[in-house]
Amino acid sequence: DVSNLKSLLLALSAILIFLLPGSALAKADSPKPQAAAYEKHLSLMYSVKGDDVEKRFDEFITEKLSTIGYKLTDPLREINKIYKKLYGKTALDLLSFMPVVNDNVVKPLLNIDPRLASFTPFNMLIYKKTGEESYHMGHLTASAIYDITGITDPAVRDAYGQSFEKLDAMMAEEFDRRNSVYLDYKALPEKRMLNYILEFDRPEYINDFTDEFQESFENTFTQNSYAIAGFTILWKMNRILSSLTIMTHSGHTLSVI
Repeated sequence: DVSNLKSLLLALSAILIFLLPGSALAKADSPKPQAAAYEKHLSLMYSVKGDDVEKRFDEFITEKLSTIGYKLTDPLREINKIYKKLYGKTALDLLSFMPVVNDNVVKPLLNIDPRLASFTPFNMLIYKKTGEESYHMGHLTASAIYDITGITDPAVRDAYGQSFEKLDAMMAEEFDRRNSVYLDYKALPEKRMLNYILEFDRPEYINDFTDEFQESFENTFTQNSYAIAGFTILWKMNRILSSLTIMTHSGHTLSVI
């Protein structure tokens, strides 16, 4: 139902139930997220007008973010066209999910708490509603990711949060922080993550094993009308950590050690 798409968009990755009680937009005074007294920031969003916004956002993701260590993985561009094909109409002129990851930051942190893989990569979102002049773009905040995954280790929170500060500072410079707003929440659902552990005997060729698992996993969801919203493989010596962000109300993480 396209009428319910707004809440999905603002939450960015559909990894939890987003219709949170008491959610409200608050003006962002700084590109660095600051926790409110009784509410926390779920996502940082920008609203920008102009004929070149989509092009600027694409260049920001594909070129400028690379200067601070981020890379784009498996982008899903113009999903609005898929909605129109499936349902015959859409209220959107544009909807794209652009998964990004900073390998140098997350690799050592995944060894401390693999649950971080649930948002590795995390989505940078851009959308424009039909009839509106503004493009809306943004991402989940680091603090929301901590709370969703239940990560409390200071080493993980500090390092991961600092990487978001650099991203947000660059985004504020590119799109003007005066155009930004926060989507806030007061509480998360008690059950907000599903974590799965797959036990197996290590095969001779780990590459083949992970390729076959990924294909089987993705096909299972595709056959039931779901789509993979983000995927990446992080290599370190003889270890592999794979993560998937599924467009459902729960996060699913696969760790292969």
